[in-house]
Amino acid sequence: MVTAGTPIAVEDFYIGAIALHHDFTVITSNTKHFEKIQELEVINWKVGNRQK
Repeated sequence: MVTAGTPIAVEDFYIGAIALHHDFTVITSNTKHFEKIQELEVINWKVGNRQK
């Protein structure tokens, strides 16, 4: 992601990688950090919508 020009925090990268590995959904109010990880399902708990 860094080489693609879309870096994210290491902590968010780890959370996303673990969620992908275990086929989990990430539930957060800060979806912007995770939308850069392809195939990761994210739910904004404040809005209740899913992003993939």
